[in-house]
Amino acid sequence: MSDEKKGAQTIYYDGSCKACQVFADSTSAHTVPLDVEQGHLPDGVTREQAMTEMYAVDANGQTHVGADAILHVLNLYWYWRPIVWLARLPGLIHVVRAGYRVLAKHRHTLSRTLRS
Repeated sequence: MSDEKKGAQTIYYDGSCKACQVFADSTSAHTVPLDVEQGHLPDGVTREQAMTEMYAVDANGQTHVGADAILHVLNLYWYWRPIVWLARLPGLIHVVRAGYRVLAKHRHTLSRTLRS
């Protein structure tokens, strides 16, 4: 993809969501953030799917979805790695994924709160 830096992690996010935009901007030192609203989609993913969950594609072409995408990106930063390690513990990862799904579903409400 021409938008990607060689070897970079690419994240696909909902550009109409302020919370998503803040995450994309804050991780752009290690990622190439691409706005789904501008037509950027990972291979094999529909717009509807991409608007439901965040996607991250790593340098090896592996796709990470939802909470796993967030954790994958956070793991690029040394200071987030202890949190990522804890979040991936058996049992806890299910709670993290469920929490992500709730936040993703209500991201526009959260975004309105961030704008205030």
